[in-house]
Amino acid sequence: MGRKILKTKKSIKRLKLKRTNDISSLFDLDKPLYYSGFALTDDCDTVLFFIDDSFIEKNELANNISDFNLTENDLHIRFNNQQFLKPTILSNYYLFDNIGIVKRKKMDWFIANYPNCVFHPITEWFGKSVNTLIIVLIESFGKVVGVVKTHT
Repeated sequence: MGRKILKTKKSIKRLKLKRTNDISSLFDLDKPLYYSGFALTDDCDTVLFFIDDSFIEKNELANNISDFNLTENDLHIRFNNQQFLKPTILSNYYLFDNIGIVKRKKMDWFIANYPNCVFHPITEWFGKSVNTLIIVLIESFGKVVGVVKTHT
């Protein structure tokens, strides 16, 4: 009675194609990310809200995140919901008049994932007056899905 010898396949490293909804469009995956069970942030330019564990697993982020404490009840964000921001699309950036610019691939991620999303200027961020942050709503008067910092 001979033993069956199983052939093993050589592992082939496949390159992942970047899509517009690729999470690396939002975050530099070489830098640490922070996850609260509700929000995911790079603590610099972008915050995603209503993120769950399946989103973390699907985007293979489990080994690249640290915990931080933030719940939906902790959010202290005020924004001008009467002022809809319509950016000017440049080759690599979106220009938000009087606020700043954001990398195009970052804003394209939101538009690809939330086709009806709208942008408003944030006026107060955790008790401090600000003028360089944009809030992203899933649709007009819908729930908040993200915050993006602009640059000059």
